[in-house]
Amino acid sequence: MNMIINETLQLYPPVVMIMRMVEKEVKLGANNLIIPPNTEVIITPLAPHHDPEIWGEHVQFFKPERFSEGILTAAHNKFGFVPFSSGPRNCVGMNFAVNQAKIAFTMILQNYSLPVSPGYIHSPIHGLVSCPQYGLQLTLHPIE
Repeated sequence: MNMIINETLQLYPPVVMIMRMVEKEVKLGANNLIIPPNTEVIITPLAPHHDPEIWGEHVQFFKPERFSEGILTAAHNKFGFVPFSSGPRNCVGMNFAVNQAKIAFTMILQNYSLPVSPGYIHSPIHGLVSCPQYGLQLTLHPIE
């Protein structure tokens, strides 16, 4: 279940923009890009999450097995997987959200199978949050 949740978060991070204020001058990258103090920067998890240099050529495919040995091993980069940001200002609800998803999925999957509707069109959109453009049509079939 961890691999499936992490792969989902890698492809569709819950928040697509993280805003931060730079407190002191920072040099970034090989070109030493200088960001002056008091500059507001926007960080998007979509950039590293969809980077083929980090995740490989099949970055857009749903492949939970890429997390079989953990998050850092999958990303090969400590900032390659940041669905809840990272560091001292990461999302305080991260553990709660992941545990809530595990509990909900466990309860649902014990009682139902969830085939995707044949008419489903996979078309995610990224606004303030990532979501399916046309919703997610599932049919709950009780398990007997």
